[in-house]
Amino acid sequence: MTSSKFTELYVVPFPTLLGDDADGSLARPYSSLKRALDHVEHKYYRSMTSLPRRTAIYLYPTYHFVNTLHLNRAHSRIRITTMNTDMTAFYEELIVRDHTYRRLSRASISGGMPITHWIEIDDDVYKAVVPSTVYVNQLFADDRRIIRTRIPMNQSAYLQYEAPLNDPNQARYGFQYVQGQFDSIPLNDVMVVVYHSWTTSHHYIDQIITSNRTILFTNPSDLPIGTFTMQGKRRFHIENSCLALVSNSFCFVNETKTIYLKTNGSYNPNNIQIITPIHEFIMLIASTDARYPINNIIIDNIAIQHSTMNYDSYTTR
Repeated sequence: MTSSKFTELYVVPFPTLLGDDADGSLARPYSSLKRALDHVEHKYYRSMTSLPRRTAIYLYPTYHFVNTLHLNRAHSRIRITTMNTDMTAFYEELIVRDHTYRRLSRASISGGMPITHWIEIDDDVYKAVVPSTVYVNQLFADDRRIIRTRIPMNQSAYLQYEAPLNDPNQARYGFQYVQGQFDSIPLNDVMVVVYHSWTTSHHYIDQIITSNRTILFTNPSDLPIGTFTMQGKRRFHIENSCLALVSNSFCFVNETKTIYLKTNGSYNPNNIQIITPIHEFIMLIASTDARYPINNIIIDNIAIQHSTMNYDSYTTR
């Protein structure tokens, strides 16, 4: 619905019986939130006024998988919300039956992608292949986080390295490990999580020098590892080793782009929504001109989920 001062747009992210000639109306909804935002921006720059039209964008209550959304001055005075039950019921009668998105209590704007076509390879163990551009470091099953495999497998336990490195040029990049800690573990995709005082740092392995039991990482810690020995207690653990699969955990092999998931036997991943985050930023709200700030954007009754973490220089505080 559009009036001289107010516009309503509708987004249903799967095919309906209403056809593909979308204009955002109730009868011809857009198939993505990006198209609705482009509609708003296009109307703003075609108008003769500097004040954007008030617009409500109603999302069908399911997952809306997006690339990073950019909102600017043109998107001022918009409201993004979940459509009400009457609107939802209207579309449910028109939905193509084989769509893969399930109905939620409210719409979810997701920075992830669904993982499908799981193959069972052992009792409660499944695998799935992702596109070549995707790296998987998080996994969600029906919005419940699935942990990455961990060594030690006990979530409250940890390993201890022998000593920090004396070379100041290497002290942020590794430590001296205890004999046997990295034996028999394929190291290509594993991550080492180092405990400091009130932080942890996350590292991929560059090389292991067995002659002096030195491990070196591809990315540095903020401070030399071992600076806070009293608090950190030389603790670390290892993540993403497929040798450590336990119930409700996963690992990822980058060489083959394969996820391995071990369930607890109560579900089949082909029958529920499995999502991996792929975008670090889901929504960016920024004006391109300081003279024209963004104002009056309302986002309500919406979940914004599944932002990935960039581990290249990642520290948890």
